[in-house]
Amino acid sequence: MVLQWLSQGLTPATPILERPLIPFTAASVVAGMVFWLLVLAAPSLGQGRFPIIGVLLVGLAMRLVLFPSAVIREDDHFRYLLDGAMVANGFDPYALQPKAVREGAGPLAIPEDVRRDVIQHINHPELTTIYPPGALAAFALAHWIAPWELTGLRIVFLLCDLLGFLITLRLLTALSLPRLWVVFYWWNPLTLAQVYNHLHFEVMLFPAILGALYFSASGLRTAAAAALALAAGIKVWPALMLGPLLWQDRERVMVMAARAAMASAIIGILLLPLLATALERDSGLGAYASRWLFNDPLLALLAGLAPEGAGQTLFRATLAGVAAGTALWVSYRTAQGPHALAQACFLIALVVFALSPAKFPWYALWLAPFLALIPSLPVAALMATMPIYYLWFWFDPRGQGQFYLDAVAWAQYVPVLVIIAFGIFVPQLRIVPRVSRPQGQSRHPRAQ
Repeated sequence: MVLQWLSQGLTPATPILERPLIPFTAASVVAGMVFWLLVLAAPSLGQGRFPIIGVLLVGLAMRLVLFPSAVIREDDHFRYLLDGAMVANGFDPYALQPKAVREGAGPLAIPEDVRRDVIQHINHPELTTIYPPGALAAFALAHWIAPWELTGLRIVFLLCDLLGFLITLRLLTALSLPRLWVVFYWWNPLTLAQVYNHLHFEVMLFPAILGALYFSASGLRTAAAAALALAAGIKVWPALMLGPLLWQDRERVMVMAARAAMASAIIGILLLPLLATALERDSGLGAYASRWLFNDPLLALLAGLAPEGAGQTLFRATLAGVAAGTALWVSYRTAQGPHALAQACFLIALVVFALSPAKFPWYALWLAPFLALIPSLPVAALMATMPIYYLWFWFDPRGQGQFYLDAVAWAQYVPVLVIIAFGIFVPQLRIVPRVSRPQGQSRHPRAQ
């Protein structure tokens, strides 16, 4: 409700220097700290008897309250609306820039108010879409539900979120973990803000990733591989989690190879339209891969050591190589069994986040679906600190953007690193805490 109230003063209608960004950031961090304390109580929550229906209804109410809220300091949703309209009407978002659409190119009929209120506000309008086809399909569904309206996006996101909630419950049961830990999935304040106010589509990954873990725990690893392939069609990086999943069948090489071929075929088909245009000058994917670096002071320092041009390309290629190499190493080291697989996928998501040249609060949601399975206090702390990013919009208009990048941005990561350091001595503070280990065996013996 606080976010709903503050959102009214954080719209473009409010002069930029008068927007209550500091109260908004403070409220977001405080909500995250309360959530961190909730995760800290994971061992005792495991014995709790609060009804799951109560968890569901409270979380659902928090989501519905945000449905009418004004979007705060974000503009990605404008491109979602255009991409969805283009796909729904049979046009290719990889071939037509928003700038060209705004200027009347292409046969897509756009009402004048939409041209003014939506197309005009798309960021980087000179670039084609960066989003994979899986995401575009969801945007098209949202357009079909409510053309050019944010309500359509919120409905699609909520459906994905509810599916993630239900799968999490089944997965907790399959892993013999406390069902009440679903609260770490459903009450995460960063998810609430980033999905239902800021309108980022990361929530669409949740049912695919969690579904893959559930299928694997149920002995349905072919379905699990297909689910991860679909996740890669929404946001490319989940393809790295196929490694530990496939390695579960290390003793059946032909089965492992067949599943790898199937997953590769699905990913190839899904990503072909995006990758086919990646080398074009107006490619959103190409621009992101070659230029984006923001809100990570450590990687910014390292990037500053590399010369411009080929040096920067090599730096980014090195980051990608380290992420892929780490995923392979984690895959090789992963023991058989659903708990080990969940931890391996969690660690891969963490490495991808850590090595991403650009870090935004919604990127931290890549880790959110794992918190119910692995109540990691360092990751829960990240959910609390990432909203500090919004102080950029307070400092930059006052000519202090560099101060934010050089000093303030560290506040998002230092508390997390401190908790990790204390985890050397306190097992509960480790990235993968001991409290996440089950007390019994999986209820699906085929998965062992």
